[in-house]
Amino acid sequence: MYILKSLVNGTWSWGGFAKSLLLGAVTGAATGGLTGGMSASGFNGAVIVGSMNGAIAGGIDALFSKQNFFTGLYRGALMGGAMAGLGYGISKVLMMLTTPHYSYHNITEEDLKFLESDNSSPVDASPRTMWKTFYDKGWNEDGTGARNFYADNPTKRYIRDGDWYYDTVDKVRAGGYTRFNNWNNTTSINLAKTAFASKLRLEYVMTHELAHSTIFINPSLRSFLQVKVQKNGKEVYEPEMLLHNGLKTDVSIEHGAIWGIERDFINKYGSKGLSGIMHDSLGTYWNDHFAPNKQYNHVYEAIKKLVK
Repeated sequence: MYILKSLVNGTWSWGGFAKSLLLGAVTGAATGGLTGGMSASGFNGAVIVGSMNGAIAGGIDALFSKQNFFTGLYRGALMGGAMAGLGYGISKVLMMLTTPHYSYHNITEEDLKFLESDNSSPVDASPRTMWKTFYDKGWNEDGTGARNFYADNPTKRYIRDGDWYYDTVDKVRAGGYTRFNNWNNTTSINLAKTAFASKLRLEYVMTHELAHSTIFINPSLRSFLQVKVQKNGKEVYEPEMLLHNGLKTDVSIEHGAIWGIERDFINKYGSKGLSGIMHDSLGTYWNDHFAPNKQYNHVYEAIKKLVK
């Protein structure tokens, strides 16, 4: 605070700086006792605590300098709040610069192993077909966050594997993937040629991926469905998994909710060429966790509109 004031007022001196270090020790003791138990959560929290620290420091500085205590209190609060807000903003930018900008979700071979062609003709594997389906189904009005569509054009960690993609990081065969852009809270959906085997197959795959997209752009759902864990000495976020008989399964809450809209898809369009798509062998998860009034039903409720 001394450096900022001296730069503004043109009053820099080493003596003044030394005095500021002494004041820092005194005000540090005072502010630590009064605000040490407070949590600066989020921007508003950081500014509030910064203002309180600044007010105390400004008041004590005024007393040392034989100036008006309340004027020092007021000026210190303004300066402390401004500095805390600036520091919070800088920390957020640094965090964004040092963390991945994108995260991915695959629709894997496991997801599609029961999804067969409905024996109709394949559709053109192109972004134009995806955009047309997107608008024909009315998904453009559902706030899915989808901004880009790609077809038969793997990028980054993905390579072609016949009509499929292969994820070189997760080591799985994928029918497509959704890339989440953390910079602007939007998504890009990229589908392999296998997703275009029929119109019905394409609609199913897009429903599945748009469900992930819809969940991602909802901050409360995204936070709810992630859990912070320690991995290789670092804190990382991973999907929250469902419990069965008190034990964690390999099924995420997010996928459990999506199985619910897969059920709705079959009820609406029939099961021709889609046998087993409901993951019937794991249907108990739906009944245990997602039926009306169950713990995670609100996740299903947020995406059920996608089945049209």
